[in-house]
Amino acid sequence: DRGSSPQDYDLLSSLGTHTSSQLEVHDVGRLYAYQPGVVVALCGRVLQHSVSKWSGGERICYARFMKEKVLLKMNSPNRNWVTADSFKP
Repeated sequence: DRGSSPQDYDLLSSLGTHTSSQLEVHDVGRLYAYQPGVVVALCGRVLQHSVSKWSGGERICYARFMKEKVLLKMNSPNRNWVTADSFKP
């Protein structure tokens, strides 16, 4: 996730045939269930995260993140942190 914008969210999708895995978010000391079909959004450049082991089959992680250099090259406006006010009508 190096090179991504700190304000941008990574979308991580857990896919495959595995039956058990956990996503660890090191900076907050938490483990989350991460079975096939789970999609997680987190600030990947800010929060260190990993899946160190899984069981019961193959595991695929589909990760979507945007490089900050791409946004700059496309003259995309600077984005701010998402807050609850971002969703008010």
